[in-house]
Amino acid sequence: MGTRGVHKLKFNFSITLKYIEIQSKQLFTNCSQTIFMKQNKTLNLALMIPSGEYSTRYIKLPYPLLTDSLDNQKVELTYLEAFLQILMHVLHMDTTIGQGENQLLCRRGESYHSLKTWSELFHWSRSKTRHYLVKLKNDGLIELENKVTTTRLRVVHYDYYVGKVTSPDARPYPEDFEIFWKAYHETTQIQATDKDPSYRCWRKLSFEERTKAVERISRYYYSLSKTTYCVKALTYLKNKKFNDQFLY
Repeated sequence: MGTRGVHKLKFNFSITLKYIEIQSKQLFTNCSQTIFMKQNKTLNLALMIPSGEYSTRYIKLPYPLLTDSLDNQKVELTYLEAFLQILMHVLHMDTTIGQGENQLLCRRGESYHSLKTWSELFHWSRSKTRHYLVKLKNDGLIELENKVTTTRLRVVHYDYYVGKVTSPDARPYPEDFEIFWKAYHETTQIQATDKDPSYRCWRKLSFEERTKAVERISRYYYSLSKTTYCVKALTYLKNKKFNDQFLY
């Protein structure tokens, strides 16, 4: 990947070829030795530590070229290359994976892989892979949810990386939370407040709990003896009111 860090990634899924467009706004001294995970407080994400010199450059690469190059590596990937691998192995559209009772809905920007699979993709030890993924999670770049035999990984700013929005601030909340937020306030007709703390509670919920939180809004609301007893979305999520026993 040379000595240039990646600041923004865009996918262009054309009919014949898939391309990744890399926009580099910051130059770096050494990608292989730079710690990838430092947070940029202005943009709420940063892929590398800048060297202080700035430029705007675009590199357009065939998608298969990048994936083949990373998948065929025989040595440990750099932190930058590891994050590119994550972007390459999450889905760009909602897809049902598995069969029968093991079917799972894998949403856009998500993947279901075990720690072993990620460590093999990175050519790292499992302990190094675990530390890296946890660091990305703590920095708010990804979400992780452990399953019985796999792990759900979601890239938080996926739409920003693939060029759907021009800034991570243009869509500060993921689509699933926005669906909940809209549905809750359309049903309850109460004032929408405390969105940031509500999202922090949302992030702590499992995938199954998030699904239940949306599906049971109406049951919660219409089971109330008085609508004045309806709680804010923040309290609904924080106290997991969607787990209550409803008369309705």
